[in-house]
Amino acid sequence: MKRLLIAALLMLVPLAAQADPDITKPQVKATPPKPVEPALPKVDPLLGVKQTLTIEKQPRTYHLYVPKRESNKPRPLVVVLHGAGGTARAIAEVTGFTQMAERENFVVAYPEGTGRSPSWNAGKCCGYASRTDVPDSEFIKQLVIDVRKKENIDKTRIYATGFDNGGMMSYRLACDAGDVFAAVGVVAGAMNTESCNPLGRPSLVIIHARNDEQVPFDGGAAKGGWRAALGNKPVQDASVKEAMDFWIKANMCRAFPLEDSKPDKNTVNYFCAEKRDLRLYTLPDGGHTWPGGFVKPPEKKEGELDDIDPSTLPSTVPATELLWEFFSKHPPQEIF
Repeated sequence: MKRLLIAALLMLVPLAAQADPDITKPQVKATPPKPVEPALPKVDPLLGVKQTLTIEKQPRTYHLYVPKRESNKPRPLVVVLHGAGGTARAIAEVTGFTQMAERENFVVAYPEGTGRSPSWNAGKCCGYASRTDVPDSEFIKQLVIDVRKKENIDKTRIYATGFDNGGMMSYRLACDAGDVFAAVGVVAGAMNTESCNPLGRPSLVIIHARNDEQVPFDGGAAKGGWRAALGNKPVQDASVKEAMDFWIKANMCRAFPLEDSKPDKNTVNYFCAEKRDLRLYTLPDGGHTWPGGFVKPPEKKEGELDDIDPSTLPSTVPATELLWEFFSKHPPQEIF
């Protein structure tokens, strides 16, 4: 009987092996999938990395350029605003602020305006942004907050500058965000704000050509009325004198400034309360251009006469250099 039982058990062993053939095979551990690394942001050599913000439920864009070299201390930030119909790329190309940032080790933000022909809401001007009351001041303030989250920025050395409508927006930032910006630069812009009650009263530097026909030095409508369609009637720009008079009073500047007159520019510098400055560079020519900037010459057909007025070409005065020289001294550093 025992022998029959043993024989029966021996017959069951191969059946069990057949029922689960993997029992006799070596067990191979499953290899976990490799983690997918997030894609690195695309870096534009001129503009840096594209960034987006949502302001009052609307997406807004800016580009952030950070110098390649490392920095152990907080760096300054310069916000550069394009003109009406312009782009971040266009203003970066003409001003050379990216190259200046590499040389001087500061961070640059290039915001984009709104509308088909991008513009900024600088008050009376310009375009879609002004007509629809786009909250551009809030956008720029949130941009600064966003940059400070991403980079080590010296909060006492934040600056804004712009050309044309971007210069007008720079004036508005001096009014609406004077507690954010230590200094503001305006190139070929007009102070077209409806009202101005500056909080921090930043230092200002203004650069304007006397023969500018698009944003006239003495104020009034642009020649040719190219901005007439923006409000069904020509925009009446404020004069440079009106802007200077306002900021002389707002910043409590001394009555007698220092003046330096040279063939390429006249410099007037006011010294104001709490170590603020107000500086005006008046250029005899240069038209409505960024002084010292690159401008692609217009293409001419064979036999066509050269009717370009040389006085409307960019002045040789280096606006970007002058702006950074002014910015870098504000706020004044304590001397021990």
